[in-house]
Amino acid sequence: GPLIKYISGSRKPKKLADNHNGAMFALEVLDDGGVVTGGKDGYVHVLDSNLKKKWSIRLPTYIRSLHTNGTNLLVGNKKGEVYVLPLSGVESPPEPIIRGHYEGEVWALHILQDDSFLSAGEDNLVFEWDIKSHKPTKMGKVSYAKKVPKRRRRYGVSTTSKFHPIKCARAVAASPDKKHIALGRNDGKIAILDAKTMKPVTTVNLNSKSKRKVRNQLGNWIEAMDYSPCGKFLAVGTHGMTVCICEVEKEYKCAKALKSHNSVITHLDWSADSKHIRSTDKGYELLFFDIDHGDLTKSKQNPHATALKDLEWATNHCVLSWPTQCVWDTDMDGSDVNAVDILNKKLVATGDDHGNVNLFRYPVLEETNKQRRVTGHSAHVTSVRFTKDGKYLISTGGGDKSIIQWRLV
Repeated sequence: GPLIKYISGSRKPKKLADNHNGAMFALEVLDDGGVVTGGKDGYVHVLDSNLKKKWSIRLPTYIRSLHTNGTNLLVGNKKGEVYVLPLSGVESPPEPIIRGHYEGEVWALHILQDDSFLSAGEDNLVFEWDIKSHKPTKMGKVSYAKKVPKRRRRYGVSTTSKFHPIKCARAVAASPDKKHIALGRNDGKIAILDAKTMKPVTTVNLNSKSKRKVRNQLGNWIEAMDYSPCGKFLAVGTHGMTVCICEVEKEYKCAKALKSHNSVITHLDWSADSKHIRSTDKGYELLFFDIDHGDLTKSKQNPHATALKDLEWATNHCVLSWPTQCVWDTDMDGSDVNAVDILNKKLVATGDDHGNVNLFRYPVLEETNKQRRVTGHSAHVTSVRFTKDGKYLISTGGGDKSIIQWRLV
């Protein structure tokens, strides 16, 4: 972590200062000849023109970027946080002005009834965001476990995250009564948090309900989940090719595993009356199920899709459905569109593998349907959701780990 100067015409470096314990990742030269450095040790050092230390402060993790406007100093770290520090000095770290996800990919997104939404990532973080201020109002963890299993790479999920699968989530949902937040983890378990405190309530292992068995693979990660509108059940679509119906009042015990799918579950929707589920998988199947409230074990697939054609759905997240028949470009295959959502039977939004967020008029029944395409993500778009008031569209990016709020005008 030394600060080194190279003199013009000479190949010999001159060591000017050595203030960091480890690598120096960021450097900013001030107008008065002073220097600001940031390193792997989390320290920000401000040096005068003689390279003598004026003041220092330690932030939670690696410093990745620095910028100054002459009065304040912007500091960005590895955790996706941005701090504003006065160049005159500060005794203790302030709250960051920006927070976000910083490891793996971001798939989990859920819109709440008020002006807020939930996100969860593969960085062991869960956020509740305020739509108006663009800041998190609550923050929790995917897993509060202090010890994790050693066999990390045997869970099957493809991710760049350095966190163990028990600390990674790709699905999130909130109960209608606002008491619980459910997380679908990469180890095939669901974690239930208290919605007010973000503290753990219970964890349920759904791997035993799996239909898909892969040698040397320990878990079947979860990509789709939602509560029934009545609030009694949580439907969980797993990469074990099953849709599990969990009873909320019985500590989320799985009462029925629906095993009609022949590929991993990617999306699911509840009907408005909580009596039916539709779900899609990577094999491009759209299946329907009847949910028996009196005896969940009698719930089963309904092979007569036409009988449900006029059913009102509480959500519209299944990529394969009647109003989304032609959301694919002519040069796309079925896997290029990752997410859809529908607003009041007026607009259809999609997120695709090319980093695009697309907006169609409802319904999209012909290949010639025009769309409004906007860019902002630098990686595949994993989820799109309209806010409840219809004023905004929220999208999440996979590899870029970003959340973008779009205004509908």
